[in-house]
Amino acid sequence: MSATDVVEYAGIRCTSQNLSEWEHGRTMIVVPVPEIQRIDLRHGILAPHPFLLIPFGAILMAIGAIPLIHFLLVSRQGGHVASFEAVVVPFLFIGLYLILTALRRGFYLDVETTRGRFRLRLHKPPKEHLPAFLSTLSMRFGFKVENHAGIAAKP
Repeated sequence: MSATDVVEYAGIRCTSQNLSEWEHGRTMIVVPVPEIQRIDLRHGILAPHPFLLIPFGAILMAIGAIPLIHFLLVSRQGGHVASFEAVVVPFLFIGLYLILTALRRGFYLDVETTRGRFRLRLHKPPKEHLPAFLSTLSMRFGFKVENHAGIAAKP
C-alpha cells in the first residue's frame, strides 16, 4: 500500500480496506470499506449512549456521596467510619466524569454500513480543513459523503 492510498485527518484513517478511528496510537473502531453505504459529518454529542451514561453516572455519584456525607457528619459529631466507606467515595468522581463525558460535544463521522451505524470521533479537527477531507473521502474512495455539521466549503 502506498502513501497515496492512506488518508489521515484528526484521528481518522482511511485506506482502501478500512475506515478507522485512532486515539493515542491505538485503533478504536474499524469499519471495512466494502460495508460502508454512507458517511455523514455531524456535530453533536460524542457519546453513543448518553441517556444510559447520565443515569448510570448519577447512580455512581449517589453511591459515592452517601459515605462522604456520613464521613462529614461523623467528623463533626464523632462516631465510627467503616473502612469500606472510604473505598466507595471515589464513585462520586467516577460518576461525575461519566456525566461530563456523556455531554461532551464535537465533530464525528456517522458511518452507515450493512451491519449498522458507527460513530467515528474527529479529534480536535481544524474546521477549515474539514470540507477538503470530506471531498477527498468522496473522490478518492467513492464514498457518499454528506455534511450536516454546518461547515461550508470556502469558495
